[in-house]
Amino acid sequence: MWPPLVILIAGVVAGIEEERAPVGAPQGSKPLLSTAWLTGAQGTFAVVGVLSAVVLGWGLWESRHLPYVDDVGTLLAHRRVGDYTLAMSHLFDLTFSAFAALRLPAILAAIALLIGPALGWLLRVKGKHLASTISVALTMAVFLIAAHIAFARFDPMLGSKRMADTILAKATPADTIIIYGEQSEGSSIIFYTHHFFGKPAMFVYPRCGQHGEGSPLLWGSCYPDAPDIFLSTEKLSSIWGKGERKWLFAQDLNQLKAESLLAGRLIQVQSVADKALWTDRPLP
Repeated sequence: MWPPLVILIAGVVAGIEEERAPVGAPQGSKPLLSTAWLTGAQGTFAVVGVLSAVVLGWGLWESRHLPYVDDVGTLLAHRRVGDYTLAMSHLFDLTFSAFAALRLPAILAAIALLIGPALGWLLRVKGKHLASTISVALTMAVFLIAAHIAFARFDPMLGSKRMADTILAKATPADTIIIYGEQSEGSSIIFYTHHFFGKPAMFVYPRCGQHGEGSPLLWGSCYPDAPDIFLSTEKLSSIWGKGERKWLFAQDLNQLKAESLLAGRLIQVQSVADKALWTDRPLP
């Protein structure tokens, strides 16, 4: 929804700057909105920018003596605010040690938010509306570059491509991938490997009517022709180490469940941030 929303906002901003009358209004009608609207919005943006820059500066100062670590995920607190069902839950996991790995994007964002919005507000007050809008665009461009750098630093925690690459390098198409928990937790593993295996992954999660639990895939699992891809913990334990090679992926607390269930029978292949990958027999 963001691109059309941005286009609509840009149209309104341009209309105010050009002092356009409402569509269909008689010649000489008053503009739809006064430029005072833009000045007020720019002032609010300037205040938010300065406050954000202060928060980022505080984080940089507190983490100034802490070493840079590649894997940000290992430094997060895992406070499980809202059990991670809220959009910003992981924000509360950010520690100063983890912030030390984000110095470059934090510095870029702080500089952009400290200077850009305030400069834009001054230009708006002086009536230089086009220059003010350009300053907003440049500010957001720098901020998005900083956000992209930070996103790349969080990749080990947010994505699982490293583990998918490991599987593709060592597996055969006859092997089976098993996700311990929700499909969403291992969705990137499935995304990167499904063409190679040519069959659906399996999930250690109750299917329709079992144990009174359900997953986002519950509805589809209730159909009689649904593929038999849901495993109970008992079923996983019984097939582990038998038949074709199994690859087991688990994230966060599900790691402890898998280790408890298959104690002494797991061969760890890789561990990245809060994710683990095991197989059921030694690799050649």
